[in-house]
Amino acid sequence: MSFLIVSGCFLAALTAFVHQAWLFQNATVTRAIDEWARQQRLVVLHQERRLLDTGPFFALTSADQPVFLLRVRADGEERRVWVQCGEMPWGVLAPTVSARWENVRAG
Repeated sequence: MSFLIVSGCFLAALTAFVHQAWLFQNATVTRAIDEWARQQRLVVLHQERRLLDTGPFFALTSADQPVFLLRVRADGEERRVWVQCGEMPWGVLAPTVSARWENVRAG
């Protein structure tokens, strides 16, 4: 009986920790992308986190470096850009954004 209680407490603590880590990563990434877009004078129209299809970052990413496909407006036209947040080995603790533009205009 006590094993079940200890196991349940451990599982609850682990779940809470993972949830807090995900919230931290999400907030950090959102700030980094917003700052990058502001510096580039872009308006982010749509932001989609990519888990499996990471575009040009396929071989260059880790779980600590989330990849997004953005649709942005720049100088009156819409474009798509892949962004990777963070850098090795620090992940999102290093708030950098690497961008790879698609040649095709968004539509």
